[in-house]
Amino acid sequence: MTLQNSMDDSEIGTLILSSKNLDSSVNMPEIPIKPNRGIPKTIGIFLILGGLIVSVAGLSQLSAQYLEINYEDQIAAYELLGIDISLEELEKLELKYKQENYYLISGILLLLPGIILIIGGIQLFLCKKYGVYTSLIGGITLFILNLYVNWWGSSIDTEIGISIESQWDTVESAMCTVCNLFCITLPLIPLIIPTGKAAIEPTMLTTKKRNDDDE
Repeated sequence: MTLQNSMDDSEIGTLILSSKNLDSSVNMPEIPIKPNRGIPKTIGIFLILGGLIVSVAGLSQLSAQYLEINYEDQIAAYELLGIDISLEELEKLELKYKQENYYLISGILLLLPGIILIIGGIQLFLCKKYGVYTSLIGGITLFILNLYVNWWGSSIDTEIGISIESQWDTVESAMCTVCNLFCITLPLIPLIIPTGKAAIEPTMLTTKKRNDDDE
């Protein structure tokens, strides 16, 4: 009778212990996420190309401050865009732009973020985390300075009562806005994708749990 009671107590203890084990969480083994260096490298190449395009546009704008233009050829080009402007109006407009140093300053303002984007692209190509922030600063700077340059040019046109804006300028502004947003969002991709983040942060403790099927 005593032996039977002892066995019953043992079985009850085993059942209690089993129920506790079922309630406890199981710590799954963790393995590091494999870095994918191709993600920041690809983003870096796109940013370098974008920075080069912006820099060339800035240099072109800057050179207009010192170069003499052929007004007749310029008028012919404007006519193809549907802009009706006389020779005198174009000369007056160009003179005002140069007096205000519009081409010089706007060219420098475009060149600056272009260089920053190139630097950030190179850093990302080398899988450096700070390339994300450098590129992000370049993209935001480009967006803000573009808004300022467009506003300044429109204010000069309004001041002298001459405008050379057309439907193509609206399309160009929309394309520039899309490119600006592209330059802002691209650097964030390596931070969003875990394998890309592991590539620019090789020492971080980025882990994932092993699947139940691997047990």
